[in-house]
Amino acid sequence: MDSRFAIFRQRSFLFYWLGYVLSQLGDVIFMITMSWMIVEVTGSGIIMGTFLMMFGIPRLAVMLIGGVMVDRYDPRKVMIYSDLLRAAVLAVILAFSIGGCRSCGFFM
Repeated sequence: MDSRFAIFRQRSFLFYWLGYVLSQLGDVIFMITMSWMIVEVTGSGIIMGTFLMMFGIPRLAVMLIGGVMVDRYDPRKVMIYSDLLRAAVLAVILAFSIGGCRSCGFFM
């Protein structure tokens, strides 16, 4: 094997890398499906743009402070807690898209 790919022989790195790739693939699929759902439900480009903006601004903010948090705290714990928080947010979005939200007027 070429020396460029020697790191993939380490099992822990390979699992980390595969997990990251699959997580990013899931994020892309989520963005595509949410965008598609918003267009199908509302038909509004303004709402679509607002969704993308509301999704992008917090991501930018977290990227800026993420490096500082990883330097100060245990990187493993930061990654685990951020993944748990993301899973909770996605569960709420799933619950709203399945059952609707009476107080916000969102029904499917």
